[in-house]
Amino acid sequence: KISERAFDGLNNLKRLNLRHNRLVTLEKGIFIVVPALKSLYLNDNQLETLTYNNFLPIWDNLLKDDSVLGISAFDGLNNLKRLNLRHNRLVTLEKGIFIVVPALKSLYLNDNQLETLTYNNFLPIWDNLLKDDSVLGISDNRFTCDCRLLWIFELKNRTQNDELRRSLQDVECVLYDRNSVPEEIFTNAVKEKNDRVPGDYYDDAGYDNQDDTFVLDHRDVFDDGQKVQLLRFGAENLPCPEELSDPTEVPMSRESIGMVDMGLYSSASSWKLMAVSLFAMQTLIVAILC
Repeated sequence: KISERAFDGLNNLKRLNLRHNRLVTLEKGIFIVVPALKSLYLNDNQLETLTYNNFLPIWDNLLKDDSVLGISAFDGLNNLKRLNLRHNRLVTLEKGIFIVVPALKSLYLNDNQLETLTYNNFLPIWDNLLKDDSVLGISDNRFTCDCRLLWIFELKNRTQNDELRRSLQDVECVLYDRNSVPEEIFTNAVKEKNDRVPGDYYDDAGYDNQDDTFVLDHRDVFDDGQKVQLLRFGAENLPCPEELSDPTEVPMSRESIGMVDMGLYSSASSWKLMAVSLFAMQTLIVAILC
């Protein structure tokens, strides 16, 4: 566990390496005192959860001066551009976890136990991922093959970064119902994978050549399913159970539907302002209708 005052006095710190520390959790707001931080290395720890509590669903509480919105472990890191979470034990990410890091453009989530990632997870930094210097490492997880992963196809088509496009070829998902697709599609999706150099498209700045060797997990067969290459499997073949609640496709750009840039809402206070504005609009509409 990191002491609450561990980073006091480091206001100008730009790079922080906390890898190989057996960290299991991060205290909320632990990095608020290092607002200038641009690179944060948390890879090779034992992190299981990264939480961000969304604003309270009670409008009256939101209107009070002392109302508290959820605080992320990354709150205050408005300048953070690189975040390495590779090789931890993450199973899920909350939707709002990256709201507080609007400048983030290099993100490494490889080698975790993530069961899915959705467009909602990346909405706050989506525009950053489309740029030619973006990085997103998500391979070697345990994604379920379903339509929550459709955004990966969209990102591949829209990103300006050829390296990112190639790295998405390595993303695999676990197919639990082999009989749900024709045999030829299944066979194509489990063909021998392209050779990849260990560390390719990974954050070399966070590596130690002597004691940190990248190891790929080649276990393709699970007790109740088998890994397939997502892009070879095809977007049209992904099952889409009715109980899925997250959006499965990337909507039109925020500009085209009149939404304000998510970068403006990088702090809890801004989200509170947005919530209050929505409440005011709702009240106005009710008043007009009455």
